Amino acid sequence: SICLFHNEREEMRAVFSTMILTRLVLAVWAAPPEGFEAAWRAAATKFAAAIQPEMSEANMQQLSEGLATIDPSPPLKRFAGPSTHPSLDRVSSSFFVSPTHCNDSYAGTQASPFCSVLKGVQACRAASGPCAVLLRGGVHRLNETIVLHPIDSDLVIAGYPHEDAVISGTTPLAISEWQKVRDVGTIAIWK
Repeated sequence: SICLFHNEREEMRAVFSTMILTRLVLAVWAAPPEGFEAAWRAAATKFAAAIQPEMSEANMQQLSEGLATIDPSPPLKRFAGPSTHPSLDRVSSSFFVSPTHCNDSYAGTQASPFCSVLKGVQACRAASGPCAVLLRGGVHRLNETIVLHPIDSDLVIAGYPHEDAVISGTTPLAISEWQKVRDVGTIAIWK
């Protein structure tokens, strides 16, 4: 495992944040310089290993494969499979969240799942002992930021086995909602 001192971790966060910001700026104004893509992906992998030294080899492999893509919206072809998170075996209670056929007033069982990840987290906070929020397949859209605290140390949020679960902070927009503002050179500005 990798162990970093506090100042090294902060330095890695700063470098990683700068690389992401640089990537965003370059994506708007010009093509990134040669080798930039590989460098920021390597930095992301190193950063993940540094902040999650207990990450399993299987999860590190999935992260590396995910970062190896250049497609901004790769197809969801891989199954979550059994979780490799070490603490999933020791949970005393589980709550289920599904993006369809759900209601946050339900009990959060497999047959009656919650709709929101936040509701699953809140249910785990009310439970005693280690707890899991199991996400059924589909896109789970966050309407607000979920802030985790030290009380959430025994919380596991994992995809349901053999289903593709994605947590997204984005809001899908219909094509009809986009309006062209103006052209700047060869770039169209939309809102």
